Amino acid sequence: MTEVQKLHAERQIRDALNTRNGPASTAVYLLPINSDVRVWREGNTSYAGEWKGPYKLLSVEGETCTIQFPDGPKQFCTTVVRPYYKAPDENDQDTNSEHTNEEPEAPLGTNSTPPTPQDDEPDTSTPQARPAQRPQRNRQLPARYRDDLIQSVFAQFDQSQEKEINGLLENGVFEVVKFVNEIKNQGTDKAFEKSRLVVQAYNDKGKEIVLTQSPIIQRCSQRLLLCLTICITDTHLFLRDVTQAYVQSTTPLTRNFYIRPPPELVHLFPPGTILKVVKPLYGIPEAGNHWFRTYHIHHTDKLNMTTSTYNLCLLHCIDQSQGFGIVGMQTDDTLILADNTFANREENKIKRANILCKPREKLTPSNPLKFNGGLITEDAQGITLTQERTCKLIRSVQDRHADTTSSRGKVRKDVSPQEQYVAQRALGAYIASVSQPEASFDLSFAAQITNPAYSLRPD
Repeated sequence: MTEVQKLHAERQIRDALNTRNGPASTAVYLLPINSDVRVWREGNTSYAGEWKGPYKLLSVEGETCTIQFPDGPKQFCTTVVRPYYKAPDENDQDTNSEHTNEEPEAPLGTNSTPPTPQDDEPDTSTPQARPAQRPQRNRQLPARYRDDLIQSVFAQFDQSQEKEINGLLENGVFEVVKFVNEIKNQGTDKAFEKSRLVVQAYNDKGKEIVLTQSPIIQRCSQRLLLCLTICITDTHLFLRDVTQAYVQSTTPLTRNFYIRPPPELVHLFPPGTILKVVKPLYGIPEAGNHWFRTYHIHHTDKLNMTTSTYNLCLLHCIDQSQGFGIVGMQTDDTLILADNTFANREENKIKRANILCKPREKLTPSNPLKFNGGLITEDAQGITLTQERTCKLIRSVQDRHADTTSSRGKVRKDVSPQEQYVAQRALGAYIASVSQPEASFDLSFAAQITNPAYSLRPD
């Protein structure tokens, strides 16, 4: 048994050293003070480590979190602290609301006569004949009223939800938990409703032992495609957008997922139905890797492409008789630089593979392309890549604690000046490394400043 534990420990260390990205701690920075969190506590030779909690989050400074324990505050690294999620229990909520309406009984042997109110205190005594008022619910509606609200809010998404369900059934996926509704191109003539069915796997402890991070295109690879578009004649730049990418994966899930239908879909199933996810679906941690394998094999086997030596998401065609083609993969979006021969072959192969896609777009002066958060435009001067959405997030660093908004629209409360500086520096690094290399010098100067409160203080 000791040898098995030793081999298991060596395997864990080797996997950790080979992991490209470290644990993500972004969610911890978004939590308000006094939130419930879980903390990873290491085990010993006889017991494995585990996540324990909930505990109260007292503060977050840099990479250190202060957590309130029963024996006093303790400090931990942000990589071993996670938000504590608790599913709402309707029965508990109804029970709590009933208890709040009941007046507590007076203890035996005490005077039940209410004291005379003082001059500076309001009279809180109420006559016995007056009925008690129902307490106000500030956070959410009672459980019995939520279904009516959900039906009215999601009525406009009926068609998009039905389209999504039909696509999942055709691909052999039977399970869903949460609908993510979004209006694309809002405020324009091309506005439409889009629905996504997402599994609530945020409390999945098993994802710690599987690979959940799929490769993405590197920034230098993206710039290389744009440069070659200008340099190589008789080629064009295309954008391929795959619909329902994850559910088109050809490999089944290796782990078992059992879920309940969301409230807006309960009427489509028999009462008490529990569904099993057999194919990758949105919200499952390893779904991205299943889709990457499927789409990557399609390019290497069907299109005879070779992966570059430094980026798995950058592929090129080595057979000149099959045309010139370079492909950059970003999850469900694909940026393609190709001549007419390769472009026609790519179109035919993806149709034969029965991969559902939107019509392929071509970069022209009148038709810009949106790829990986940037806008690619073409004019008489050449090709331009802009990041308008990211640039709008650039703000001046306040000399006091302030609220900030992340790139995903999440509001962070009471952020210190140093944390504001680090966040703005990260945005600048992303812009400088993608679309504005002339800002690299300013980024290098900013990277040398670790504490702006003292480094930038005038003499």
